[in-house]
Amino acid sequence: MTKYDEDSKEFHEQTREMVDRFKSMVDQSKGPDACWNWMGPKRQDGYGLFFLESEDPRDDQFMLAHRYAWFVFSPMPDGKHVRHIPEDKVYSQKCENKLCCNPKHMSFLTRSEISRNSKKKVCVNGHELPAPKMKDGKMIRVCPECNRIRQAEYRKSKSEVLPFD
Repeated sequence: MTKYDEDSKEFHEQTREMVDRFKSMVDQSKGPDACWNWMGPKRQDGYGLFFLESEDPRDDQFMLAHRYAWFVFSPMPDGKHVRHIPEDKVYSQKCENKLCCNPKHMSFLTRSEISRNSKKKVCVNGHELPAPKMKDGKMIRVCPECNRIRQAEYRKSKSEVLPFD
């Protein structure tokens, strides 16, 4: 098998072994409409990674787990799987759960639609969140209050002089 290319025939003719291996790393125990949490390896930003093996180890690569789930489990009306992501759109997980692999929770949206539709209104510490912004080609959302607190703590730690032993 050659390197996976999302437009190639090989990508859409997934082997049963690979699909079974993928399913073994997804918790579907809460039912077809619940989040299917990824239990495999994760990126630093919290998204799941699925390892795509090929006959030539030099062609092995990782794919985002929710993206793999979309391509494998989301049939189009004609029964074929999705082949192209519209140029002006990105994947969006309606549940906003980075580990969710349930294709029912995914759709294609523009970045402005994602920003408008975001459900998350407060950070983990309960502070109100501003609308997401683009930074380095990614949508980010930073809590200004948590950021202010972190900066104050950092400045305080740098201003404290430690005594010599």
